[in-house]
Amino acid sequence: MHTLSLYQFFRHQVQHGFRAQGLAEPETVDYVSEILARFAHTRLLYALRDAEGRPLEYIIDMLEHLRLAQHPEEGGRRERAREWRITRHVGEYTLFMSGLFRERLTARGELGYYIAHGSGAYGRCADYELNPVRQRLFRRLYRNFARFADTLDDMRRTQFPLAPLMNLRPEAATARLPLPSGEGMRVREETAQSTDTIRGSGSPWGGLSPTAENMLAALWRV
Repeated sequence: MHTLSLYQFFRHQVQHGFRAQGLAEPETVDYVSEILARFAHTRLLYALRDAEGRPLEYIIDMLEHLRLAQHPEEGGRRERAREWRITRHVGEYTLFMSGLFRERLTARGELGYYIAHGSGAYGRCADYELNPVRQRLFRRLYRNFARFADTLDDMRRTQFPLAPLMNLRPEAATARLPLPSGEGMRVREETAQSTDTIRGSGSPWGGLSPTAENMLAALWRV
């Protein structure tokens, strides 16, 4: 039976959607596809932790920890590795949320806030990065962040139709899904799997594994 990884599934979708907008540089397609596949797991979407091990669920908290990494308290040392990791995560998190969960951000009046901080984060990533290929990638995301987010939002509405998904596995419509909320997206066991596959079938989706299917169904529960 033919199988596709979740990354391969998203790469096919991203390449198609980005090509239509003139954004299909291979490095960009690879990078954005990897973000989507990685953040299908909520433990990775909220990978940043505070000193007590609690996930950072809000941009304001991530930015506060970034400030502390850049300007430690008296006697502390600047944590450049953590500074870089937080900055990149802010860029990736805001791209994911502003692209795939746009209605929720718009309803809360936070879309512009996310886009501004996402663009800024990628600008700093480009300044930090020494690899010229990655530097160009981050600079491209910095300059065109809103355009990339708009394209992901369009893909969610046009390339991920809800009806085929719900027809494929009706119970997915009522499954308890890991969704962003006022209290953050909680980690669930079914999204912590590391080997989601999309199995070949005659359905429009190609036969999603339950975990991948639930992640995609979540895109309409916002």
